[in-house]
Amino acid sequence: MEFQPFRSKKIVVALGLAVVAIAMTMAIGLDLGGATPAPAAGGSSHLAILDRPMRADDALSSIVLSSPGLAKQLDTRSQDARLALVAGADRLYVVPGSIDGTICLVDVNEGDASVVSNCAPGATLDKGVIYLSTPHQDGTIDVVGVVGDQFHTIAASDGASSTRVSNNAFAISRLQGQHLVLDGSVDVDLGPQFPVVVKTAG
Repeated sequence: MEFQPFRSKKIVVALGLAVVAIAMTMAIGLDLGGATPAPAAGGSSHLAILDRPMRADDALSSIVLSSPGLAKQLDTRSQDARLALVAGADRLYVVPGSIDGTICLVDVNEGDASVVSNCAPGATLDKGVIYLSTPHQDGTIDVVGVVGDQFHTIAASDGASSTRVSNNAFAISRLQGQHLVLDGSVDVDLGPQFPVVVKTAG
Protein backbone atom coordinates (compact mmCIF):
# COMPACT_ATOMS: atom_id res chain seq x y z
CA MET A 1 0.00 0.00 0.00
CA GLU A 2 1.38 3.42 -0.91
CA PHE A 3 0.74 6.20 1.56
CA GLN A 4 0.00 9.69 0.31
CA PRO A 5 0.53 12.88 2.32
CA PHE A 6 -2.70 13.98 3.94
CA ARG A 7 -3.60 17.58 4.62
CA SER A 8 -6.59 18.91 6.51
CA LYS A 9 -6.99 22.66 6.43
CA LYS A 10 -9.67 25.31 6.47
CA ILE A 11 -9.44 26.87 3.01
CA VAL A 12 -11.07 30.06 1.73
CA VAL A 13 -11.32 30.17 -2.07
CA ALA A 14 -12.16 33.41 -3.87
CA LEU A 15 -12.28 32.16 -7.45
CA GLY A 16 -15.80 30.76 -7.75
CA LEU A 17 -15.00 27.08 -8.45
CA ALA A 18 -14.53 26.45 -4.76
CA VAL A 19 -15.20 22.72 -4.75
CA VAL A 20 -12.77 22.05 -7.61
CA ALA A 21 -10.11 24.31 -6.10
CA ILE A 22 -10.34 22.67 -2.71
CA ALA A 23 -10.16 19.19 -4.24
CA MET A 24 -7.04 20.17 -6.20
CA THR A 25 -5.43 21.68 -3.13
CA MET A 26 -6.05 18.50 -1.16
CA ALA A 27 -4.62 16.37 -3.98
CA ILE A 28 -1.57 18.51 -4.79
CA GLY A 29 -0.98 19.83 -1.28
CA LEU A 30 0.58 23.07 -0.19
CA ASP A 31 3.01 20.74 1.57
CA LEU A 32 4.69 17.88 -0.25
CA GLY A 33 5.45 14.61 1.49
CA GLY A 34 7.88 11.90 0.66
CA ALA A 35 10.36 9.33 1.78
CA THR A 36 13.61 8.16 0.28
CA PRO A 37 13.41 4.59 -1.13
CA ALA A 38 13.44 1.86 1.50
CA PRO A 39 16.14 -0.82 1.33
CA ALA A 40 15.09 -3.99 -0.48
CA ALA A 41 15.64 -6.00 2.70
CA GLY A 42 16.58 -5.38 6.30
CA GLY A 43 15.09 -4.11 9.51
CA SER A 44 13.97 -0.59 10.29
CA SER A 45 16.02 1.90 12.25
CA HIS A 46 15.40 2.44 15.92
CA LEU A 47 13.57 5.60 17.03
CA ALA A 48 14.48 6.54 20.59
CA ILE A 49 11.67 9.09 20.75
CA LEU A 50 9.10 6.25 20.74
CA ASP A 51 10.76 4.72 23.83
CA ARG A 52 10.29 7.86 25.92
CA PRO A 53 7.52 7.69 28.53
CA MET A 54 4.38 9.45 27.35
CA ARG A 55 3.84 13.05 28.48
CA ALA A 56 0.73 15.20 28.44
CA ASP A 57 1.92 17.18 25.41
CA ASP A 58 2.34 13.97 23.38
CA ALA A 59 -1.42 13.60 23.01
CA LEU A 60 -2.59 14.16 19.45
CA SER A 61 -4.88 17.14 19.03
CA SER A 62 -8.58 16.83 18.23
CA ILE A 63 -8.00 17.96 14.63
CA VAL A 64 -5.90 14.82 14.14
CA LEU A 65 -8.11 12.39 16.02
CA SER A 66 -11.33 13.55 14.35
CA SER A 67 -10.04 13.31 10.80
CA PRO A 68 -11.19 10.19 8.88
CA GLY A 69 -8.33 10.59 6.41
CA LEU A 70 -5.68 10.65 9.10
CA ALA A 71 -7.30 7.75 10.93
CA LYS A 72 -6.52 5.56 7.91
CA GLN A 73 -2.83 6.36 8.19
CA LEU A 74 -2.23 6.60 11.92
CA ASP A 75 -2.65 4.20 14.80
CA THR A 76 -4.55 6.87 16.71
CA ARG A 77 -5.86 4.37 19.22
CA SER A 78 -2.39 3.73 20.62
CA GLN A 79 -0.56 5.76 23.23
CA ASP A 80 2.59 5.75 21.12
CA ALA A 81 2.46 9.22 19.56
CA ARG A 82 5.35 11.43 20.66
CA LEU A 83 5.83 15.17 20.25
CA ALA A 84 9.36 15.30 18.85
CA LEU A 85 9.94 18.94 17.95
CA VAL A 86 8.31 22.37 18.10
CA ALA A 87 9.44 24.65 15.27
CA GLY A 88 7.62 27.97 15.35
CA ALA A 89 3.90 27.25 15.00
CA ASP A 90 4.57 23.67 13.87
CA ARG A 91 4.39 20.75 16.28
CA LEU A 92 6.02 17.64 14.83
CA TYR A 93 4.84 14.24 16.06
CA VAL A 94 6.28 10.80 15.39
CA VAL A 95 3.47 8.23 15.32
CA PRO A 96 3.33 4.52 14.44
CA GLY A 97 1.29 3.92 11.29
CA SER A 98 -1.88 1.88 11.04
CA ILE A 99 0.02 -0.73 9.00
CA ASP A 100 2.62 -2.68 10.98
CA GLY A 101 6.15 -1.41 10.53
CA THR A 102 5.20 2.01 9.20
CA ILE A 103 6.17 5.33 10.78
CA CYS A 104 4.28 8.59 10.33
CA LEU A 105 5.39 12.19 10.60
CA VAL A 106 2.52 14.47 11.64
CA ASP A 107 2.90 18.25 11.41
CA VAL A 108 0.24 20.21 13.29
CA ASN A 109 0.36 23.95 12.66
CA GLU A 110 -1.19 25.85 15.56
CA GLY A 111 -1.22 29.10 13.60
CA ASP A 112 -3.70 28.04 10.91
CA ALA A 113 -5.13 24.89 12.56
CA SER A 114 -3.86 22.66 9.74
CA VAL A 115 -2.39 19.19 9.86
CA VAL A 116 -0.20 17.36 7.36
CA SER A 117 1.04 13.79 7.62
CA ASN A 118 3.23 11.40 5.71
CA CYS A 119 3.87 7.70 6.39
CA ALA A 120 6.41 5.22 5.08
CA PRO A 121 7.91 1.84 6.00
CA GLY A 122 10.23 2.08 8.99
CA ALA A 123 13.01 0.54 6.88
CA THR A 124 13.13 3.84 4.99
CA LEU A 125 14.95 5.32 7.96
CA ASP A 126 17.91 2.95 7.65
CA LYS A 127 19.51 5.30 5.14
CA GLY A 128 16.93 7.98 4.52
CA VAL A 129 14.18 10.23 5.83
CA ILE A 130 10.41 10.54 6.01
CA TYR A 131 9.66 14.17 5.28
CA LEU A 132 7.23 16.96 4.45
CA SER A 133 8.32 19.96 2.42
CA THR A 134 6.97 23.38 1.53
CA PRO A 135 8.44 24.80 -1.71
CA HIS A 136 8.62 28.59 -2.14
CA GLN A 137 8.42 30.71 -5.25
CA ASP A 138 12.10 31.69 -4.94
CA GLY A 139 13.13 28.06 -5.38
CA THR A 140 13.92 27.35 -1.73
CA ILE A 141 12.06 24.80 0.39
CA ASP A 142 11.26 24.28 4.06
CA VAL A 143 11.68 20.67 5.14
CA VAL A 144 10.66 18.83 8.30
CA GLY A 145 11.40 15.17 8.76
CA VAL A 146 12.15 12.08 10.81
CA VAL A 147 15.43 10.15 10.86
CA GLY A 148 16.73 7.11 12.73
CA ASP A 149 18.87 7.24 15.87
CA GLN A 150 22.04 6.87 13.81
CA PHE A 151 21.76 10.39 12.35
CA HIS A 152 22.51 13.58 14.30
CA THR A 153 22.89 16.45 11.81
CA ILE A 154 21.06 17.54 8.66
CA ALA A 155 22.64 19.94 6.16
CA ALA A 156 22.07 21.39 2.73
CA SER A 157 24.25 19.79 0.07
CA ASP A 158 26.00 23.14 -0.50
CA GLY A 159 26.67 23.56 3.22
CA ALA A 160 24.76 26.83 3.35
CA SER A 161 22.44 25.69 6.13
CA SER A 162 22.34 22.93 8.71
CA THR A 163 20.52 21.83 11.84
CA ARG A 164 20.82 19.23 14.57
CA VAL A 165 18.37 16.39 14.96
CA SER A 166 16.21 16.59 18.09
CA ASN A 167 14.22 13.57 19.25
CA ASN A 168 14.61 11.96 15.80
CA ALA A 169 13.11 15.04 14.11
CA PHE A 170 14.45 18.08 12.28
CA ALA A 171 13.28 21.29 10.62
CA ILE A 172 15.36 23.19 8.09
CA SER A 173 14.21 26.40 6.38
CA ARG A 174 14.90 27.90 2.97
CA LEU A 175 16.89 24.95 1.67
CA GLN A 176 18.53 25.56 -1.69
CA GLY A 177 18.13 22.67 -4.13
CA GLN A 178 16.54 19.29 -3.38
CA HIS A 179 19.29 17.45 -1.53
CA LEU A 180 19.96 16.91 2.18
CA VAL A 181 23.14 15.45 3.66
CA LEU A 182 22.83 13.33 6.80
CA ASP A 183 25.82 13.44 9.15
CA GLY A 184 28.00 14.79 6.37
CA SER A 185 28.00 11.55 4.39
CA VAL A 186 24.55 10.27 3.35
CA ASP A 187 22.99 12.18 0.45
CA VAL A 188 19.19 12.31 0.33
CA ASP A 189 17.44 13.40 -2.86
CA LEU A 190 14.01 14.85 -2.06
CA GLY A 191 12.97 14.83 -5.69
CA PRO A 192 11.57 17.76 -7.71
CA GLN A 193 9.93 20.45 -5.60
CA PHE A 194 7.26 22.60 -7.23
CA PRO A 195 5.54 25.44 -5.40
CA VAL A 196 1.78 25.75 -5.69
CA VAL A 197 0.77 28.98 -7.38
CA VAL A 198 -2.35 30.47 -5.82
CA LYS A 199 -4.14 33.01 -8.02
CA THR A 200 -6.55 35.52 -6.58
CA ALA A 201 -9.21 37.52 -8.34
CA GLY A 202 -7.79 40.80 -9.58
